[in-house]
Amino acid sequence: TWKPHTPTSDGDGDEIAWALLSIAIFNEFSLFITVAFIRNQRFGMFGQVIERLLMLDVPVFLSFFFVYLMCFWASMYMNYPRAGVGRLDIVPEFNNLFDSFEAMLNVVMTGRQFTIDFHSASVMNIDNTDEYHLYGSHSKFINLVIFTLFYYYLMLLLVMLLLRLLMAMLSATFNEVKKDA
Repeated sequence: TWKPHTPTSDGDGDEIAWALLSIAIFNEFSLFITVAFIRNQRFGMFGQVIERLLMLDVPVFLSFFFVYLMCFWASMYMNYPRAGVGRLDIVPEFNNLFDSFEAMLNVVMTGRQFTIDFHSASVMNIDNTDEYHLYGSHSKFINLVIFTLFYYYLMLLLVMLLLRLLMAMLSATFNEVKKDA
């Protein structure tokens, strides 16, 4: 009886073959879509819009988007208050370099925001006189304020303005193709 092959990670070398096969399947489906839809008069304009978007608009947008994302990620990671080797619970994702990048990708790609816990024990400690002491250091508090400002600026610029710019680019491309058709 025939059993489907399941890829393994035991070093038998078929990972490269699977990667090449997936690229080949993607290219074949792209060719099928081109032949089936673009040459068909009914779907022609839609196919041309998709083709033009994928070839021109999306790469330009993603290049700007990625540069801004890297700028915000580096700035926010550097400004996140540090506790030496300890972990702070203000924004747990920013205790680690890779977790912080994943959190930033989640914010800009899915809109899933991370929370800044201003009421955590790391931010405020209440002593016997019921006075608040922020870290015992004003520089860490300033870092947290700058981190927060970068976060809200990120939400404004990347999530709201740049995505609206992408929608405007898509609309302009559609209108251009429609006018040429």
